[in-house]
Amino acid sequence: MFFRKFCLILILSAITSIVFAQPGIDWSRTFGGEGSDWCNDMIRTANGGFALAGGSYSFGMGRKAFYIVKTNEGGEVRWSRAYGDEGRASCLAVIQLEDGGYALAGNKEGIEENDNKYRLIRIDDFGEVLWSREFLLPGICYSLCRTAENGFLMAGVAISPDGNDIDGVILNVSADGDSLWTRYLGGDGSDFFNNVIVTSGGGYLLIGGSDSFEGEGIGGYLVLLDIYMEEQWSNCFGGNYRNSFNTAVEVNDGGYALAGNSFEMEDENSDCQIVRINPEGELLWRSNFGSVDIERCNSIIETNDHCFLLAGEREPSNDNDNSDIYLVKSDNRGREVWSGVYGGDEDEACSSVIQLENGCFVMAGRTMSYGEGGRDMWMVKTGADPVSVSEKDNRYQPTEFNLLHAYPNPFNAQTIITFELPTARYLSLSVHDAIGQRVGALADGSMIAGLQSITWDANGLPSGLYFINLEYAGNTISRQLVLRK
Repeated sequence: MFFRKFCLILILSAITSIVFAQPGIDWSRTFGGEGSDWCNDMIRTANGGFALAGGSYSFGMGRKAFYIVKTNEGGEVRWSRAYGDEGRASCLAVIQLEDGGYALAGNKEGIEENDNKYRLIRIDDFGEVLWSREFLLPGICYSLCRTAENGFLMAGVAISPDGNDIDGVILNVSADGDSLWTRYLGGDGSDFFNNVIVTSGGGYLLIGGSDSFEGEGIGGYLVLLDIYMEEQWSNCFGGNYRNSFNTAVEVNDGGYALAGNSFEMEDENSDCQIVRINPEGELLWRSNFGSVDIERCNSIIETNDHCFLLAGEREPSNDNDNSDIYLVKSDNRGREVWSGVYGGDEDEACSSVIQLENGCFVMAGRTMSYGEGGRDMWMVKTGADPVSVSEKDNRYQPTEFNLLHAYPNPFNAQTIITFELPTARYLSLSVHDAIGQRVGALADGSMIAGLQSITWDANGLPSGLYFINLEYAGNTISRQLVLRK
């Protein structure tokens, strides 16, 4: 019950929209049998091929089972395996190990309520099982990564130990598959992790959602752990939106790009969202992509030209048409470069995307339009990226002085104020209350050109209306802020 409502956050649905310069399809492949089969995760393997992992009703004792397909670089099957037993299980994450084998992580549904288990299977490079482990955690394991000790870190969601809500969970497992410890993270509300990535510094970034820290609705939730798995910082991005992050990538020039779903509090149609943060978890910028339909983002990559590609699905809000795969390319300031859709007469969705060295993209997800019938794994290779953004074009250069926004707004305690400077300039950034009294000085001096952000901590001030003033060369730009405690 506690985690069921969050299953919808990662459910693969789909997408339809006007196409702008999208790459064409070079080839597509389907994998599966007469039942339903789908892909939740895809990786590039050491030999240049691909491994697709998900679930299957076609194989594995006739019940929902872990399902993996290993292909060559052309999408041709080298081998496939299903791992099933008397339970119902689905693989949500796959990683390749140093010896060429793989680790598969997901969940196994129990017969009794709250009897769900985290499941971890270790296989060799031909899919033969080396060992299989189950851990009694009443929830869902969404993601997996390697630890510094050559063990495994499983991340997801589970009912809290007191049984009153759900929490984000990490489970540390040894190289031999033994449980070392379990840690619950979050606040007094509901919290969950959809993904975990290993950072360049050897730490771990956990990505998900929470309603513990942002008041009404869900905020995108992040926790950074160091190499010893001690928390370095956490942040939650909510504001006037309901958000959840499904995926993230560490960016070449520092910090992270986070992607997921977002919709205004009064709007039921979600958009794909990208949020760019610095290495300390502070907001740099945020952009939404979508239409009047329902868009969701399940995967993000940094492209060869240092832009971002978001992949997911678009589902028509009128429910009269079927869903499709949805791709959006954004530059490194959150501006759309192109978008496109892929699909047939039935429902399609994308769970993972990879860019090849030649600029082509490989997508994996599910299809009902093609294959053996019902639902099948779907793998699609596109042509090269039709729009390559040069470093000069991708570099953000403000053309005028501008006080952009504060995020979140309304806010509780802290908000991030973002402004643009076309040239280096002496300026003043101050905060005033509703009657014009100055209550805070955030900047007073010379600042370099570019996009700048400053955090205002309003602790000690009462709830109410405030104004932020940017003053330079005799000019003043003001924006309204609302503090709610």
